[in-house]
Amino acid sequence: MGLVAWFNGSLTFVWCGFVAPRTGFLCAVLVALSIFCVTPPVVAAPFTEEGVHKLYEDGLRLFHEGQYKKAVAVFDKIEALYPFSQMAIDGSLVAAVAHYELGNYAESASLAEGYIDSYPSSKSIDYAYYVRILAKYMQIPDLGLDQGIALEVRNLAYEFVRMFPNSRHLGEVSERLAAVKQHLAAREFMIGKFYLRRGGYIAAIKRFRSLISAYPDSAYTNEGLYRLMEAYTALGDHKSAAAYLSKLDESNIWRARAERLLGGEDHAQAGREGTSIEEEGDNQGESAVPTPSGNADVGEETVEDAQREESL
Repeated sequence: MGLVAWFNGSLTFVWCGFVAPRTGFLCAVLVALSIFCVTPPVVAAPFTEEGVHKLYEDGLRLFHEGQYKKAVAVFDKIEALYPFSQMAIDGSLVAAVAHYELGNYAESASLAEGYIDSYPSSKSIDYAYYVRILAKYMQIPDLGLDQGIALEVRNLAYEFVRMFPNSRHLGEVSERLAAVKQHLAAREFMIGKFYLRRGGYIAAIKRFRSLISAYPDSAYTNEGLYRLMEAYTALGDHKSAAAYLSKLDESNIWRARAERLLGGEDHAQAGREGTSIEEEGDNQGESAVPTPSGNADVGEETVEDAQREESL
């Protein structure tokens, strides 16, 4: 009992601010002081309807005033004092939103996930799923980095659409799903071009086929189809290249280029860096695809990250 300290080379006991030399009176001193100094263990407060409701109302007021840090502190207090109350359950979800507003996205996602695990039958369960998706979406990194969390957001959004088809949050989740699919399509496209420019035609074909299969409506699909044909042509497989021509939109700039490629005009350029074809588009003031967010190119580390993602 008490803190042990070395003082002037001899063992002494520090107890509630007093230093008692090691004498015959030590036991008596410790017993006497312990009566006044023992700190009772922290326990949950006795439940009172009025007390927990007052705290919860204070937390909500602070939240609606935009004082998110103070609101979080109040909800943490409710969780500590009244851990099994309905106010603690509801407060944890409000705290998740408060953390989101503060930019604490990892903490927000963690609280929402805890709510989902603990209260799967809650009437607010779709909202908890929604908050988790938003919080994780905000953690998606630039294209040059590992996209494991983007894949997770995509899968969580698919799950939400399947589980809550009538949720009021379905529209926004669907928008986030569309955005993350474009993001992942850009990732596949960039890595495919990385391989294509370096003569890794088989790897490029794999990436472009993945792009077309997983994200057929993306902004990168038409050029992805053309680059796929370019890779097959570079390998001398003109039959496989021709099979993709019909998939290109006739009004798209890449359709005319694909026809020229199959006609032999661009065979000399196929599989090289594609610079002359891209420069042609630039000179005409055309933009093949929207500029992806983050880095405009990928490197060896990005490709290694992408290879790891394939195992997810």
